[in-house]
Amino acid sequence: MVMVKATQVEYIGFSGSETAHVIIWKLLDKKIAKTICYTAEEVEEQLKLHAWKFDGYEVLSDENF
Repeated sequence: MVMVKATQVEYIGFSGSETAHVIIWKLLDKKIAKTICYTAEEVEEQLKLHAWKFDGYEVLSDENF
């Protein structure tokens, strides 16, 4: 067994960019999934890729969190 000290562990992903937008995907009037986006361009890209799969969506921006 190998013991690792907490000082040797590198944490990844906890102090990254702040979320700018969240897309809530809806199907049959239920909120079933969400996508986290960091730029407006990323929101447009995700909508083009995934909007056809769902009945609707709601985009929340960082002002609405």
